[in-house]
Amino acid sequence: MTATRKELATSFLDSNIWLYAFTETPDKEHKRKRRIAKKTIQKSDVIISSQVINETCVNLIKKTDLSEEEIRSLILSFYSKYPSWK
Repeated sequence: MTATRKELATSFLDSNIWLYAFTETPDKEHKRKRRIAKKTIQKSDVIISSQVINETCVNLIKKTDLSEEEIRSLILSFYSKYPSWK
């Protein structure tokens, strides 16, 4: 069963939450935080800002081997899925 918009908590998520959700490592603590981050994103009515998108993408470029096209696609998905902070 999927929660309706009214049942979701509105959340402004820091770039660290996104980074945990998008990255994988063998570290147990990272895996735990990744699960929490993904649940938080799924159970929230997320509001995004260009600053958080920028910070997330800069860190993904540094810490992963995502291509420029994958980063571009991620940016577009942020803007298409989530309303921007006003």
